[in-house]
Amino acid sequence: MRMPLATHQQDRIASSLPFVESLARRMASTMPHSIDLSDLVQDGVIGLIDAARRFDEGRGIKFETFAERRVRGAMIDALRRDA
Repeated sequence: MRMPLATHQQDRIASSLPFVESLARRMASTMPHSIDLSDLVQDGVIGLIDAARRFDEGRGIKFETFAERRVRGAMIDALRRDA
C-alpha cells in the first residue's frame, strides 16, 4: 500500500495538470484520430503522480523537467499496452 501524497506533492500535481493536458494534445496531434485525448491525459496524470512521488529537490533540476519524461513515458507505455 502506498502512502498518501504530502501536501506539497498534491500542490505540485495540481499546478502541473495544464502541462499534462498540453503535452497530451501535442502527442495526440501526431497520432491517428482513434487515439482518445482523455485517455492520454489520464495516463499522463498517472505519470505525473509517479513523478511527484519520486522527485528529489536536492538534485538541482526543475520539477517540470523531471516530470515531463515520466508523463510522456506513461502516455507512450499506455499506447504500447493498448496497441
